[in-house]
Amino acid sequence: MDDTMIWDFVKSGDYMITSKDWDFHQLSLLRGFPPKVIYLDIGNCSTQEIVNLLRDKVSDIQTFYDNPLESLLILNKP
Repeated sequence: MDDTMIWDFVKSGDYMITSKDWDFHQLSLLRGFPPKVIYLDIGNCSTQEIVNLLRDKVSDIQTFYDNPLESLLILNKP
């Protein structure tokens, strides 16, 4: 699937996009939301590092999800 197809699919449901792909960051700025985008600005890392980051930030992610005014959350490595 290309990015636009993924965007449209996610937009049709109650989903968020979580990605290291800069294109989704840009689509979020261009198109707004829904869907909401969590951009992982973390460079090269292991899957476990991604899992750890998402677990560490679960409270921030929930707050972002619940806020009707926010469309983009950027997460960085600690």
